[in-house]
Amino acid sequence: MTSAQRYTAGAATVRACPLPIAIIEARASVFDPLNCLDLGTTARRVLFGILRFFNLARPSQAIWPRRDLLRAEALLNSESSLYRGLAELERCGYLQREQIRVSRNGRFHVSPVLLTEKARLLLRLNGRDKAEKSSEKVIHNAPSLKVTDGQYKEHTNRPQSLQKTVASERVSEVDRATKVPVVLLWLLGRGLSPTAVFKLMGLAKKQGKRLEEVAQAFRDKLLVLPSREVFAYLRSMLGKDIDYRAVVSQRQHAEAIVATRRSCEAQLHSILEKWHGYGIVDREGVFVGRLNSASAVVEASHGSMPVNLRFARAVQDGYYRALSFK
Repeated sequence: MTSAQRYTAGAATVRACPLPIAIIEARASVFDPLNCLDLGTTARRVLFGILRFFNLARPSQAIWPRRDLLRAEALLNSESSLYRGLAELERCGYLQREQIRVSRNGRFHVSPVLLTEKARLLLRLNGRDKAEKSSEKVIHNAPSLKVTDGQYKEHTNRPQSLQKTVASERVSEVDRATKVPVVLLWLLGRGLSPTAVFKLMGLAKKQGKRLEEVAQAFRDKLLVLPSREVFAYLRSMLGKDIDYRAVVSQRQHAEAIVATRRSCEAQLHSILEKWHGYGIVDREGVFVGRLNSASAVVEASHGSMPVNLRFARAVQDGYYRALSFK
């Protein structure tokens, strides 16, 4: 086989394969909104694909993924997207590439990819001790079992009453003065009367919807509409085939991400300002390392851990705390 045939792209598809837990966790952290903040979606996908070929036993060794296989692992539709992602990763300091010619005329070439210290640090692929490496052999735990009358049965949660579940979702606190559900009281401030709210609630029920979900989905729009148009707008929205519960859920999820990020940013600023030189211990009291605010890392004998938004979130959740040596 010639060198040109070896590196010529062919059809490639993603195939299921077992991966160490460290790689699985690293690939998940690539899409963590609190990690790799300087990367766009395409670059994150390419980094996700590169980790498929990463060798934990030789973290500083370059990898040689074929471009069609890498594109398939990165779930990208075109090579131009792959090249844009690789260029962004190289520009942001996550990887290093080197063009190597493998034919005399230079037409065929390969690019070995090397994850930088920054990438390995952010993805926690550095400084892993033997205990962690040994735990990578077990990826899934079998479901717990119990024996009843000689038969094995899997432990499961007790089923809840469907009526009880639905009822708990439907219960809404009512304002004593107006009899309007508390979650809809803000509509009164938009010019609707209690009678108008009740009428809209009846229309929503006939359509199999809930007025509070429809109103919440378009809250920003309703807050700027003239009062005389609020009723007509809600009535028209009730007739549309839209899953308003999903719309509200997506909005709440996006708002929660923004709120979490702001909270973590404030926590990170406080950590870097007040914890310099402090020791860091985990929730079991095991010493992790000493915090260095200048380089924004926790320094330990077996490696280092970045002090970023993800670390700040772990502090908020109680996974780490400071121990003063002063």
